[in-house]
Amino acid sequence: MILIVNVCSDRLGYFEFVKPVEDILKKAGEDFLTRHFLSLNYRDVSRAEKAIICGTALRDFEYLDMIEKFAWIRKADVPILGICAGMQVLARLFGSNLVEKTKIGRYKVKVVLKSILTYKNEFYSYFLNSRAVELNEDFETLGESGNVKCMIKHRRKRLYGCLFHPEALNPEIIANFLQQLIPQM
Repeated sequence: MILIVNVCSDRLGYFEFVKPVEDILKKAGEDFLTRHFLSLNYRDVSRAEKAIICGTALRDFEYLDMIEKFAWIRKADVPILGICAGMQVLARLFGSNLVEKTKIGRYKVKVVLKSILTYKNEFYSYFLNSRAVELNEDFETLGESGNVKCMIKHRRKRLYGCLFHPEALNPEIIANFLQQLIPQM
């Protein structure tokens, strides 16, 4: 089961940021469970084979004010993909800083390190963010757009982040993440 984490503080955000991810998983035939980050429980997290933390609206930062609600990620041994706000959660949880940097629209992403997320060298993606990430040594950069690190991976865990919204222009990134092998127990 794939756990989809909704970080939107406004119910309408679900339709823009969460439902498109659910639609990609439905099309792929994946079993999933969607939960708001404030209502996640141990059972939901323990059942997950993978997790996707969705994005949210441009000025919605409630999730950052409650970063401790994501402490379960530190102990998780499953692949996790953070989309926009989700990437910010992963970065903050492991000590990286966020900086004010607005990027809205369609921009080219240059892949600087190959990963399971994409097999392309560059592509266009849709950005809708007002904060970027200053990575610490726990993360490596997978992709950049201009001077913005927009695709990342934790060096020791299977945690991936996209500062852009692959559900908008690059659903294959989510499909590639879903196809990542789950280690045998």
